[in-house]
Amino acid sequence: LIIRYNSKWEKKLYIFSKINELLGSLIRKFTKISLRHSFNEENKIELIKAYLEKNYMNPNILSNIHKKFYVSRTDLSRQFKESTNMGLHEYLKSIKMEKAYYLILNENKKVSEVSLSLGYQNYGYFSKIFFKYFGIYPNQLKNSDYKYEFLELVKDYQ
Repeated sequence: LIIRYNSKWEKKLYIFSKINELLGSLIRKFTKISLRHSFNEENKIELIKAYLEKNYMNPNILSNIHKKFYVSRTDLSRQFKESTNMGLHEYLKSIKMEKAYYLILNENKKVSEVSLSLGYQNYGYFSKIFFKYFGIYPNQLKNSDYKYEFLELVKDYQ
């Protein structure tokens, strides 16, 4: 392939862009290989858990997390399950439910606001999941004496 350049600067710019592409590719490959080998599975799982706890409200977190840690979806799911005895989806749900419980009891927010802040667009679905997780609906929790029992437990724990 013969490319004609109108000036020597066009040729230099073209060569520079190709070198830049090559370097970017090498850096990505090196990062991928070094991350794959730099930490053991336990450290990787702890990093993944911390990432989930920090980014739980992102609606696409589970579909993209394997890319962040340079692991296939299958391997990531298997390693996480073996290490924590729960799947990624189940772990993420537990983070959201614990956060919802805290927000309902302590932040004096409407349950619909809590639902939206946790990434649940459908309030009914959120309420159903909350009930399955805690055995009580979020509105019942908000309008009950559980708040005071929870605060007493927290005081006893500290």
